[in-house]
Amino acid sequence: DWLVDQRAHPPAAPAPPALVQCPVDWADFPSPQRLTGPLTLAYPAPTPQSPGDLWQQWVGLAKHLARTGAPCTVTALADRLRLSPRTLAVGLDCLRMLGFATTAVEAARADATTPPGQDQPFQIQPRPDQPLPPQRYTAAVERFTQAVQEEQFRRRYFHQVPAQVLTGVLNHSPSP
Repeated sequence: DWLVDQRAHPPAAPAPPALVQCPVDWADFPSPQRLTGPLTLAYPAPTPQSPGDLWQQWVGLAKHLARTGAPCTVTALADRLRLSPRTLAVGLDCLRMLGFATTAVEAARADATTPPGQDQPFQIQPRPDQPLPPQRYTAAVERFTQAVQEEQFRRRYFHQVPAQVLTGVLNHSPSP
């Protein structure tokens, strides 16, 4: 069998190849045809976070980044908030709904180790000091919390789904 399930008791240093972060999508799994050995599932149970608390953290972080002008990347922000890049992209859209803007950081200041087009640094610009309609704020909060709840559901699913189901689905998935 090409799948080794160690989710119940993830080892500190699983043998590669291994998934140590709980997936949120089928695309997070490597193709079985591309593996050189068995894939070890070594991710712990997801830690639930309150979507409302995450929203408060996200807005506070965005305000801080806007105030300081510090560059950031989607990966760094996603890691800090323990969210997937997809959910963080929804969070960025929600900030735009509130009037924040994002601008790419000049290539000269970008991290030279980052390949072009992959997770380029950007800055969050503050929103103008103008009244925000309450329904726009509510819509942004609801959109973000729904995205977080969907991600949490997916993480719970990929942690709880039997290994036989994973094997069956992944064996019948087209390779990317």
